[in-house]
Amino acid sequence: SILQDGNCFFRCLSTFVNKKLLNAERFKNGRIKNKTLAKCETDNSVSLRKFICSFVEKNKEKYKNAIYYDDEMYSSIDDRIENMNNIGEFAGLVEIKEAAKSFRMCINIFVCRENETYNLISKIGKDDHKHCYLVLDNNHYELLETDFDILKAPPKNKEKSVKKNKKKDYGKSDRVLRNKKRIDYSK
Repeated sequence: SILQDGNCFFRCLSTFVNKKLLNAERFKNGRIKNKTLAKCETDNSVSLRKFICSFVEKNKEKYKNAIYYDDEMYSSIDDRIENMNNIGEFAGLVEIKEAAKSFRMCINIFVCRENETYNLISKIGKDDHKHCYLVLDNNHYELLETDFDILKAPPKNKEKSVKKNKKKDYGKSDRVLRNKKRIDYSK
């Protein structure tokens, strides 16, 4: 479980790249019990946020279209970048795309379904890179720890799914994920 503080995407990335954080014992709310590791996770997530925002700033010409910067929440890509630099601002597809590109990874985002499975809704990055699996539930990202061979097995109903331990409601993310619009982020 990852702490729900608006920095969950960056905490997931930080945990994904640092095995000590991945294996750390956590409280029910997602906070790491060990104070040193908890500080490390927080510091790393803040650094990752600033790092990703600097890449978005550098490549902001790509994201000037309202569909990218989410015109329901931000007035421009510059407004999005300014807000995203603030701790607690929820990351969206612009930041996920830049993270995938910067860290040479494929970020797979799943949502919870009612039949206790996960449904892949977005795949950002190239297949030949290291895969990071996230679950988006109620505006919160969790790092999906699973047997990755299950994800590669041919599903019974032609949808990519994996068994899940407990039932959760669907959440909402930024407009692009909510509407499940198809945008090719691999370019």
